[in-house]
Amino acid sequence: MFGNNIFGSVAVATFTIFASFVLATIGIVFIGIQAPDVLNAMLDAGQVVERWLTGSDLPIRYNIWVRWLMTGQQLTFIFFVIIARILIAIVLYLVTRPFKGEPRWRKV
Repeated sequence: MFGNNIFGSVAVATFTIFASFVLATIGIVFIGIQAPDVLNAMLDAGQVVERWLTGSDLPIRYNIWVRWLMTGQQLTFIFFVIIARILIAIVLYLVTRPFKGEPRWRKV
């Protein structure tokens, strides 16, 4: 449907990135309102991962960037973004599959 040309591929990729950020933000707000203890545990887990990454034996030239760019909140947000991207991929697959027809490798 959209993925047959370069414009369609770029449009789908842009939509996926934008929608995943929006859905991740909505998910964080929803969990923060409905289950603040769960969000608190997720933020604590993000800080544990941050301490594990920055405390590893990475060379100093990499470790300074990890310390600069990663915080517990960012790692938690990345987790929500990944979950949102997986959900979007499943939905897009289910929606576009009927329009694609038979795969090329099956045509003999």
